[in-house]
Amino acid sequence: MSLLQDAETGQRGYLLTGDEGYLEPYRNAVARLPSERRMLASAAGPADAATVALMSRLSDAKLAELERSIRTYREKGAGPARAMVADGSGKLVMDSIRAAGRALEQVLESRYRSNAELSQSQAREAQGTIALLSALTIILLATAFMALIRQVRVQAEATRSLREERGQLEA
Repeated sequence: MSLLQDAETGQRGYLLTGDEGYLEPYRNAVARLPSERRMLASAAGPADAATVALMSRLSDAKLAELERSIRTYREKGAGPARAMVADGSGKLVMDSIRAAGRALEQVLESRYRSNAELSQSQAREAQGTIALLSALTIILLATAFMALIRQVRVQAEATRSLREERGQLEA
């Protein structure tokens, strides 16, 4: 939407002064708008395709209105061009673009919050799983350590018994 505002600013400056330099923001906005539309469609996703399409149609209508007024200024002069701006149709289109933009922004913000909450929930679940696995690992290591100690004691007892028997056999 800020690109359309830039385009509108350039158009107004031109219509007020007749200086082509004021059309630079308009030209830049017209050049950048296709890539901005692609980024918006990508960010919004398929679920919001209808709103993005509406904003695209409204943007096209706004650009056409701006172009008509610039062309009218060049062909017929300032008076007829300013009369086109004064009729209010361009404002209505911009108001519609703003409304659609706000609606899309609210949807995207809600989706972002929902995704953030889901991510936090999944992070908590992962932390719980890690804690459980850590506890199980400690229990497993303690059990293995106790089995090792038992085995060492059994071997020590067997070694002692063998020494005793050897001592008895030698005596």
